[in-house]
Amino acid sequence: GGDTTRGPLNLCVTIMGEVPQGVALLRSGAQVGDEVWVSGTLGDAALALAHLQGRIVLGKAGFIACAQALHQPQPRVALGVALRGIASSAIDISDGLIADLGHVLDASQVGARLDFSALPVSPLL
Repeated sequence: GGDTTRGPLNLCVTIMGEVPQGVALLRSGAQVGDEVWVSGTLGDAALALAHLQGRIVLGKAGFIACAQALHQPQPRVALGVALRGIASSAIDISDGLIADLGHVLDASQVGARLDFSALPVSPLL
């Protein structure tokens, strides 16, 4: 991605796959009346990065708890497959919920309202 091109070393990996015709969950599939759902907790990777950049201080246990989300994110492929025929749209939110939800909303030409108190955030937040 665009945010991984700074530094003395740059490794690029491209992964391709196939989806049965007509069942891909696209950014452009969201519709008026849909609900917004997320999986996992939000903020763990951002907290680990902020700690590494010296913007916040996490205790050792807190950093270890968040670092895996930053260094070894787990794609939820099985969940995506299970949501075929149920969800109308999908996106990974590795750039953050607001930024990536914005891509879905733009592609689908819809808007959204979020209840921030209902979001599953990192326990450290």
